[in-house]
Amino acid sequence: MPSSNGSPGVGGCWWTRRCGWSTGCRRISTPFVRDSPRSPAPSTTSLRFLTCRDALPKLARVQTRSLAKIRGIGKTYTERIRTWQPRAQFAPEVAYVGPMIVADARRILELIEQIEALEAACAPIAEGSELAGRIDSIPGFGPITSAELAGEIGTLERFPSEASLALYVGMACLSHQSGQRSYARASRQVNRRAKAALMIALARHIEQVPESKAYYDRKRTEGKQHNQALRALGRHLIRVVWAMIHHQRNYEIRTPTALPQTGLVHDSKHVLAA
Repeated sequence: MPSSNGSPGVGGCWWTRRCGWSTGCRRISTPFVRDSPRSPAPSTTSLRFLTCRDALPKLARVQTRSLAKIRGIGKTYTERIRTWQPRAQFAPEVAYVGPMIVADARRILELIEQIEALEAACAPIAEGSELAGRIDSIPGFGPITSAELAGEIGTLERFPSEASLALYVGMACLSHQSGQRSYARASRQVNRRAKAALMIALARHIEQVPESKAYYDRKRTEGKQHNQALRALGRHLIRVVWAMIHHQRNYEIRTPTALPQTGLVHDSKHVLAA
């Protein structure tokens, strides 16, 4: 993305990277440039700004009072937009690419609203599930992820052991041995929805639980890739979930000095609340 002085822009138009447009958008300068992977700019705020006019070039003429009416725009992005507008550049192709970008942005906003409505509907339903409630007590496992896992798992009575549950959610492999050779392969009976939800939750979990992060780091040091280390941690947590349900206890982290003599200790500090 060229800047106002003709030099290359920083990172390019976020919409180009997000949607993959190869013409038109690539030379549209925007005020929403991704500063870092955690930058909040490419969010519903930027989508609302894109859709506040029916043509992209009109965005360069949106007044401050109109910007203030956009939900979530805030002072920071209002100033960023006002700084960008005098330098705004649009490629000739924007005449036919622009309407598609606006239509896509509106559709994404509609989908976001539908997702939020579904998540709001899931919360009270999950409250009636013991499995969802127990899983929700694990740091990083929010109500939506817990509800999805509980819905996909159903009941633990379906599984003869925690190893079977681990196979079902994709946290364990099938072991084979032939003579002097032994190897493992992925099971074909994995519930992909449950596995995806669990992997997302595990990524959040290691950010909140130091002991789990240390376990993950140890697996990475052993040479495992990111997903392999997460699955190793997930295999451990499946044992914890299995014990949580059978002992009717929630997840809790306690210091080693405060551990009760219950036999429900996991990795020294991962225990189940009484």
